[in-house]
Amino acid sequence: MVSFIIVSFNTAELTKNCLLSLLTKTTAKDREIIVVDNASSDNSPALLTAAFGNKIRIISNPSNLGFAAANNIGARAARGDVLFFLNSDTIIKSDIIGPIKEALDSSQELGIVAPILLLADNQEQSFASSRFPGLISVVTQKVLASRQPKTPVQLKLVDWVSGAALVIRKNLFEKIGDWDEKYFLYFEDIDLCWRVKKQGLSIAVLDGVFVTHFGGRSLVQNWERKKQYYLSQEYFFQKNYGMMSALILKIIRWPYKTLKYLKTLKK
Repeated sequence: MVSFIIVSFNTAELTKNCLLSLLTKTTAKDREIIVVDNASSDNSPALLTAAFGNKIRIISNPSNLGFAAANNIGARAARGDVLFFLNSDTIIKSDIIGPIKEALDSSQELGIVAPILLLADNQEQSFASSRFPGLISVVTQKVLASRQPKTPVQLKLVDWVSGAALVIRKNLFEKIGDWDEKYFLYFEDIDLCWRVKKQGLSIAVLDGVFVTHFGGRSLVQNWERKKQYYLSQEYFFQKNYGMMSALILKIIRWPYKTLKYLKTLKK
């Protein structure tokens, strides 16, 4: 069984549309749906309960614990052997369970699989998967091509995939230590993929399987969110590359960061 885990924070209507797509495109015997609400102020739990009743399970957190912590709460409550972490601002376009399970069953060396993320205009979302970030890629933002794996299904190997739609076996998720809750927002998906790759496993995007992601066009141009992005980026570099790399990151990023901040003051 696949456990869909959806974190909700003041996205009642988006979450409702996401749930409707899941309920209409997948069958009940193949899945369970868990919504973890991060103390929304838009009455999300009550609205979703009224709309869907016992077709979904809702966990209400007393405060906004962040994306990683909320996902961990959902994962611990999950009964399925496969965890599908899904953003609330997504729409399932077809029955995704069959292709996902086929991909996982095709190779025990496949640690994480993800669908292709599409924007609302059906264009493929940029930077939804790539190579791991490094000091050079911070400057160039270049997405490198990946080699093709030898599996019966059509997969494209990458280093990481977006947490907006990420699938992993539950036993592997528990083995590598869940989502790192020191990330409040951003980079927690890249970090999770990093730990899976350290187990000698591969990560892949599944060709021909699509999920629409309405929030995937770009990082919101909001300085508070930008600051959170930078903090998470620095933590990722320090944790996985060392203190010196994190320091160099701050230095090479400083002009860009300063320019972005000055632009916010002019608005």
